[in-house]
Amino acid sequence: MILFAGAITTPQILMLSGIGPAEHLRDVGSEIKDDLPGVGLNLQDHLEIYLQTECLKPISQVTLNNPIKKPSIGIQWMSTKKGLGSY
Repeated sequence: MILFAGAITTPQILMLSGIGPAEHLRDVGSEIKDDLPGVGLNLQDHLEIYLQTECLKPISQVTLNNPIKKPSIGIQWMSTKKGLGSY
């Protein structure tokens, strides 16, 4: 069985089921089914910022998906810092 409910909820579900650090499970009065000290550790929030801008020129990146043109787009950007690779 695979259990995943997100970075916060998955450890919570595991601990409510008796899986997690035995000392913590004892402290909260849960039955210990499996002592896994790493459950619930190293949780980090990953902030996301979405940015939208309005283009003043008509720009399309459709041509960037062409594998034949990608090397020339990269070379142009590396040599002049201009072209489709700079958008």
